[in-house]
Amino acid sequence: CSVLIVAGPTLPSLPQEIKAIEQYLDSGHNALFLLDPFTQVGLDPILAKYGITLDKGLVIDEASHFWADVSAPAATDYNRHEVTTKLALTFFPGVRALMPTATPVPGVRVRPLVNSSKKSFTSPDRSRAEFVQGVSKQGPLTMVLAASFNPNTVDSATLIMKELRGEKAEEARQINTSRKPSRIIV
Repeated sequence: CSVLIVAGPTLPSLPQEIKAIEQYLDSGHNALFLLDPFTQVGLDPILAKYGITLDKGLVIDEASHFWADVSAPAATDYNRHEVTTKLALTFFPGVRALMPTATPVPGVRVRPLVNSSKKSFTSPDRSRAEFVQGVSKQGPLTMVLAASFNPNTVDSATLIMKELRGEKAEEARQINTSRKPSRIIV
């Protein structure tokens, strides 16, 4: 098992770097992305292929955090996954919220692994921990997501349901069948 780790990039990725990461994942390898809030590094198109959207703000958790730092959410309860099986207490200083894309991606399964408390929110300003009406998102917020691509499951649920109901299903989308199974954690 080989894993690419992209840890805390601060500068935008070059087009050839993005292409190399995409080719690496498409060839069946896995990756771990540790992406700070308030940084635009150009990985959004790659994450979108895995059904993941990045929030731009900082997660503030007033109910569960490290010591007196509300910008370092703490977690003790995790969704079941091989990555979280032996975790006890973890802190996520300076973490951003993650969301599934608005439209599911064929062949991709997205699973939240770690969430903040119900009393959390995103702050659009790195210097102030405040809720901004109409901009901030309210918790619980997903702080860690796992996504996997399986080329054998690219047919969307919509097409399958239409076929089961005997309706005429549109032609299946042309999916790049050379893309191999891969997984990412963000």
